[in-house]
Amino acid sequence: MLFFLMLVIHGLRSGQAEKTREWLWFLLLLAMTPATMVAMFFVLDATGFVPERYVAMGHAYQIAAAVAVSTPILVGHLLAVHSRFTKQYAVN
Repeated sequence: MLFFLMLVIHGLRSGQAEKTREWLWFLLLLAMTPATMVAMFFVLDATGFVPERYVAMGHAYQIAAAVAVSTPILVGHLLAVHSRFTKQYAVN
């Protein structure tokens, strides 16, 4: 997260607005990871996705943590791939 913060500061200083927007998405999404993990606890509990045996052993926490970390990274990559800045360099 510190890496993307440094990229955002560098982009703002150098006037690269489009790149800065992409880096800012990654920074914001990674900052939301702890809140996503708490939300995933409730979602996994409400849906009954994790079998009771795994809940008893403590693996529900690991699944919620894995989803919370992977979701912002995947969404950030999708936003970066489909951004205007990336599309201007696309070879069609």
